[in-house]
Amino acid sequence: DRYGGVCHIIPNAGVCALAMCYGAGDFARTVEIATMCSWDTDCNAGNVGTILGVACGLEGLPAHYRDPINDEIVLSGISGYLNILDIPSYAWELARWGYRMRGEPVPEEVSGRVREGEVYFDFSLPGSTHGLCFACDVPTCARLRDGSVLLDRMVRGQKAKLFYKPFWRRADFSDERYMPVFSPRAYPGQQVEMRLRYEKLAGELLILTPYVRNSLSGAEISLSPTLLDASDADVALRFVLPEVDGGLIDEIGVRIESAAPGKFALSGTLRPTLLRIWGPACYTLRPDLLKKEFGSVIPFSHNHGAWDLEGGRLTLLCEEEAQAFTGNYFMRNCQLEAHITPRNGTQALVALRAQGARRGLCRAVWCGVRSHYGHARGRNAPAGADAAGLGAGPGIHASPTSPGRPADPDRGRENPGSHRRLPGLRHGGIRHVCHGPRRFWRPDHTRVHIR
Repeated sequence: DRYGGVCHIIPNAGVCALAMCYGAGDFARTVEIATMCSWDTDCNAGNVGTILGVACGLEGLPAHYRDPINDEIVLSGISGYLNILDIPSYAWELARWGYRMRGEPVPEEVSGRVREGEVYFDFSLPGSTHGLCFACDVPTCARLRDGSVLLDRMVRGQKAKLFYKPFWRRADFSDERYMPVFSPRAYPGQQVEMRLRYEKLAGELLILTPYVRNSLSGAEISLSPTLLDASDADVALRFVLPEVDGGLIDEIGVRIESAAPGKFALSGTLRPTLLRIWGPACYTLRPDLLKKEFGSVIPFSHNHGAWDLEGGRLTLLCEEEAQAFTGNYFMRNCQLEAHITPRNGTQALVALRAQGARRGLCRAVWCGVRSHYGHARGRNAPAGADAAGLGAGPGIHASPTSPGRPADPDRGRENPGSHRRLPGLRHGGIRHVCHGPRRFWRPDHTRVHIR
């Protein structure tokens, strides 16, 4: 009351000091005191937990705090791709930034584990799970413990699965606080390598079948199985993510089955040692199949404007500027083709390799005239945007269309090499824009088709 402001930071600081004083170096007790003091419970508990976590180390973190989190963090930023995070990968990234800020060379041990635009889990940090999930139809026959799958007298017909979630839906959460939005971390056409260490104790064949799940239909697509009859220190499963009929992939993993009859029940352990998802994507995204969750049309994150789905199209109503983002935040070597219907207003932009609301490569669509090509750096972009790689490589083509009539694919096409910046690209002024089915191709680069 004495110190005004938008947040009660003075009482918060007092609560943090009190909790660390009376917590006496105990992680759990310190977090509990900060929470029971009320006020800003999430921030205060998070702040003291961070300090005590560093001070106490992994051995000072009780399992009942760490296990339910399962190395997963969900953010609520403008990039849906960056909103899906795992703690070990983020720890390596923070270590890399620490070396850079000190002006020291980054050791290969650190730099080799930070791979922008990829999913790279090597499970090298103690107790790390990278957010891998486990499910079993008969809990007594298989369970997850300390990052390993324990097979306990598993017989034919019993199944389990170990998987990574590259995309989250509303049903995965218990509330809508902070309204998180997501873009998938993996797409059809990309390569997957999954390595496991198998130790057989008894029984007959173990069957490992890679699979992916279509988030929109719930259908699971099975790939070629691998049969194991003996222990193997390095089981390598390699496959390409299949097309999911215009949907989104929300599970990538392996089904675990036993081929053994009852008297030869299978027992053993299965531990993941590597999961890597990388490479060019080739996929279709169909707005007529998409849903609206957390106030957004998945898998887009919206900045301003009223976005909705109407007649199988993504629509926008806005007074000034508005943006919708999706895809791999670190995508490079891309081409974009778009068909847009301006219903009212003066111009629209199709952005490629957008790094936020003010930075990216954009193509302007002017109502009734030819489209234009240029860079939209934004007023907050660094002066060296082209040198940083924003201005090199991608070509963008966008054509205005009339409702019910396809666009001329050659209309408004310019030489992709003739890069020029257009004035006023930051201000769209679009009242209603419709986007239809989107198709993406990428042999050695990405091609995006919006119709």
